[in-house]
Amino acid sequence: MLHLNRSEYIEFLPNLFLKRGKIHQITGSARFTLALIIGNVIQDQITWVRLERSNEILYPEGVSDWITLNNLIMVNTENEEESLWVMEEFLKSGVSSLVFCQLNKLPKYVNLRRLTLSTKRSKEENKSMLPPTGIILSSFDHPISGVESRWSINPCPNQRIFSGDNRFFLEDKWSLICNKSRIIESSWVVVSKKFLNGKKIVEVCGNSKKIR
Repeated sequence: MLHLNRSEYIEFLPNLFLKRGKIHQITGSARFTLALIIGNVIQDQITWVRLERSNEILYPEGVSDWITLNNLIMVNTENEEESLWVMEEFLKSGVSSLVFCQLNKLPKYVNLRRLTLSTKRSKEENKSMLPPTGIILSSFDHPISGVESRWSINPCPNQRIFSGDNRFFLEDKWSLICNKSRIIESSWVVVSKKFLNGKKIVEVCGNSKKIR
């Protein structure tokens, strides 16, 4: 088990962490699902930046299973450059402790540098607050230079319905891989069980490989 300072890291699943105040990348067809899982442990405001013309839609019914809708700020943009600018401004302001940004094109390194500097500036100007964290949800698999960590998540086949202890529940599974991190690099299976009463349980199978 990893023992890390919770003020410096987000533990979004048991023993799985993201460094606060940094920029991370998530790829894979289930990247929105992982984003919602991460958002589930955030108590403050969350910002989600997306292209207005995007065909990928967040449905309130699905989002509310993970994130309180009143804590979610949705921002629609005209193009990728505007998306990066909006992300930068939200990180700089410290309004949201977590900022997601959907991208379909590989950003330049200078863009990542500006995002990183924005989180650093926010931390310096708001010392009493946790530094904001940025997560790029990329539709492409190409690695983005300059990110703190890189994750890939895809659904496992065969969604199943179970009945146990007189309770029915829906089970979903995803394959999660971390292929860049200063802390861990490994792969896991994430299992979500949703019961008829709305209760949701998320479990992780696999071992984290500590690399420091």
